[in-house]
Amino acid sequence: MENIIWEGKASWKSAIGVLDIILALFTLGFWLIVPAIKMISLNKTKYKVTTQRIVIKEGIASTSSSEIELYRVKDLSVTQTFMQKILNIGDITIKSAGMQNTNLEMKAIPNPEQLREQIRASVGTTRKDNNIRLNESI
Repeated sequence: MENIIWEGKASWKSAIGVLDIILALFTLGFWLIVPAIKMISLNKTKYKVTTQRIVIKEGIASTSSSEIELYRVKDLSVTQTFMQKILNIGDITIKSAGMQNTNLEMKAIPNPEQLREQIRASVGTTRKDNNIRLNESI
């Protein structure tokens, strides 16, 4: 006659190492995916400042393009978070004069104060070259 001395299953404790690794990879993967998506999005945004206009093209699957003629630029402002200040980057908001009152935003721009001043100087030059007075462009 045969008697059972012990009956059971493998302990779940043996799976802790595997579960820990899976959980760590999932958590780490999530925290890597968010910045990766942000980087792809930022990388797919192109800014161009010419002597005549500011052009912003953005998008991955679908794209959009916005532009403001320099002579229509009414105001420029720079915004920097604490972290952006440390990294010497910032966002430039461009306000347009005219019926649409369009605003464009250039995000995460290196040396934003310097670019703002370059744009401001170009706006003045463009208005002067085209004989546009400030009150005519507002």
